[in-house]
Amino acid sequence: MTTKEKKFEYKGMMAPTFTPFNPDGSLNLAIIPRYAQLLHDGGVTGVFVNGTNGEGMSLTTAERKLVAEAWAKSRGMAGKVVIQVGGLNLRDSQELARHAVSIGASAIACLPHLYDKPGTIAELVAYCKEVASAAPEIPFLYYHIPFKTGVELPMDKFLEAASLEIPNLAGLKFTSMEVETEGYGCLKAVGGSMTVLNGFDEVMSKSRRVGFHGAIGGCLNFMPLEAGRLLCLSGIADDDGSTCCVPRLERLDEIYRLQNRINTLWDIVRKHCGCSFVSGAKFVMKSLTGVDVGPARKPQQPLSEETEKLLSDELRENNYPL
Repeated sequence: MTTKEKKFEYKGMMAPTFTPFNPDGSLNLAIIPRYAQLLHDGGVTGVFVNGTNGEGMSLTTAERKLVAEAWAKSRGMAGKVVIQVGGLNLRDSQELARHAVSIGASAIACLPHLYDKPGTIAELVAYCKEVASAAPEIPFLYYHIPFKTGVELPMDKFLEAASLEIPNLAGLKFTSMEVETEGYGCLKAVGGSMTVLNGFDEVMSKSRRVGFHGAIGGCLNFMPLEAGRLLCLSGIADDDGSTCCVPRLERLDEIYRLQNRINTLWDIVRKHCGCSFVSGAKFVMKSLTGVDVGPARKPQQPLSEETEKLLSDELRENNYPL
């Protein structure tokens, strides 16, 4: 099958941004230019706004618009700006899609409906079509994160079916561990024309090896240099004809070290924060970068002083630069 032209071409690192809050829970949009500069300096070339890390489902529609506008104004540093518009009722998602067009977003992304979950590919396609048709001028990405949504339909088959119904379908954010099987199938779907971006840090090296060209991972907010090196080394073919200046065995050791370092950090966060994962990630962001994106909103639970100390102590023990 001949490879078709992609509707949303992206290669590199895209950060799923945290929504910054003040201590009282109000938006702290004033910090976003500094945040964008930090990402730019780390080699990040795109942002995924109002997703899981961004607590989009804990924001009002008006707040989501304000956050999207702030990142759009910082696109000179942020690069590609993808606005996640799902997780709400259909009409609000359509309104956010139209708003994304009005502020010059690069693309929109959308979760499935989170209450009346689609049970078939046809139902998921129909829902996404309703959202995508509200913003036909820009690319549409489906946000696949089954451990949160409970929607576990085969994404390669979804892309094939949706490509016939959604003219601006451009691909998906693939937040699943199955990058070598289902994810690889997505890369081959629709003549290879879909942009498929890995959403799990824990399989960053695997995703790159099978052909994913981009990543949307939380660690890109505070470990972009290490993640960038991991992506670079993982994308080099393991054959004797490689022109990489790093010898093969040394390269494989470095890939293992970098992937393990990323995974260890998230293990520490999960160990001490449990389901309040975003609360822990925001604390790590402040600790490693100095950029304070504030607390997370409920139902995420605030971290106690004791939990913060346990996090800090274990991060130091594992040589993270606090």
